[in-house]
Amino acid sequence: MGEHGIAGRAFHHHAKYAVTPGLALFCVAWLQSTHIPPPATVTLHSPAVVAFSPHGGATRLVVRAIGTARHTIDVQAYSFTSIPIAQALVRAQARGVRVRLVLDRESVRRHYAAVRLLARHDVPLWEDNTVRIAHPKVLIIDDREVLTGSFNFTFAAGADNSENVLWIQDAQALAPGSGA
Repeated sequence: MGEHGIAGRAFHHHAKYAVTPGLALFCVAWLQSTHIPPPATVTLHSPAVVAFSPHGGATRLVVRAIGTARHTIDVQAYSFTSIPIAQALVRAQARGVRVRLVLDRESVRRHYAAVRLLARHDVPLWEDNTVRIAHPKVLIIDDREVLTGSFNFTFAAGADNSENVLWIQDAQALAPGSGA
């Protein structure tokens, strides 16, 4: 078991998890610096929703997607300062959804209010210190839905920056072992 502290709190992670397609996809993204799988072409026949910022509803789309989760939410993020997104993750965990985050070391070390909010509610956080900058922005819901794009989970991304977020609502074909 490992620990990473922030604001006097310790975050624990356990070495044993059941490997699901969503967790596998999550781990592939997280471990991309040590194992880069060959590119694959996948044809998806899936509903998808896109939103833009500033003022195009990107934050609202992420919050809406989190609200649909029934079982799991896995997040890998470069920067995490969005209070509305943090609150949505806390609400998801409160209704029984297993929520886990892997954040770039700077998001953890800077003690952002959104990260402190997650810590106060015991949302599991891992600090990615395997690379200089952990830059992905991905959210996997119930091992089948993926949100990704340039959109950082920050206030600035929603209010000031030109960003995009794509919600692929049936992305199981992207999971390792799916035959893609």
